[in-house]
Amino acid sequence: MTYTLRQIDIDKDRRLGFREAGKGRAALFLHGIGSGSLSFERQLDAFSGSCRAIAWDAPGYGGSDDHPQATPSDTDYAADVLALLDALHIDEVVLCGHSLGGLIATACVALAPERIKRVVLSSCASGNGMLAEGLRQKRLQDRLDAMMTLGPAEHARQRAPRMMSPTTDVATAAKVENIMARLRPTGYTQACHVLGNGNAFDNLRKWPNPGPPTLVVVGEDDVITPPDSVRRVAQAIPGALFEVFENAGHAAYLERPDTYNEVVGNFLRR
Repeated sequence: MTYTLRQIDIDKDRRLGFREAGKGRAALFLHGIGSGSLSFERQLDAFSGSCRAIAWDAPGYGGSDDHPQATPSDTDYAADVLALLDALHIDEVVLCGHSLGGLIATACVALAPERIKRVVLSSCASGNGMLAEGLRQKRLQDRLDAMMTLGPAEHARQRAPRMMSPTTDVATAAKVENIMARLRPTGYTQACHVLGNGNAFDNLRKWPNPGPPTLVVVGEDDVITPPDSVRRVAQAIPGALFEVFENAGHAAYLERPDTYNEVVGNFLRR
């Protein structure tokens, strides 16, 4: 079903957008750089019967205002996650972060571990902060130039196919492209800086020991965050579970939602 976009003030000058369904313990879904809260409808369907399932729009996406800083960090976005939880009167949460959302989730645990009860990292982006300065800046500029030159619609048309496995059905592929075409250049630019300068491994070194129970998942056909790179994230988290989804690319939660929801649901019930 379709879930209404809502907005809430996180301070006197800014609002964040989100969609939600269900009641009980909270599970917050954090989308990737080319997506938005709209992409998590199947997860809201699946988890609303057992928890309060919420999907946010990152700053500058969907119903959320731009971030006040031109070049925010993953820690800045993590602070916004916590501000959203405060505004929604949520003390503890399960975080389900996809791609850039996974990087943000690692920063959330580093910032406020007492509030994060479990973590799901889906095709987790490690961030480019570990790269040499020249390569990091080149990758950032390439992303920014592509959006500026092509515009959101053409950028989505060219970029979306890389998000998916060759086996993904036409309807799902169209949905991925449609959601990506809704990107706002300013929000995307700010998120590019978060990705370009973030470092998930630095965040993980700040986690408590033991940290929250963590599940790490990735699609076998993911060319954006390949299985080997995501496996390294899992290996850096003591006790983390790791699973690879067959016939799925970077957008596994959209491409194989039933399998994704079953695996995540089983983890949340452990």
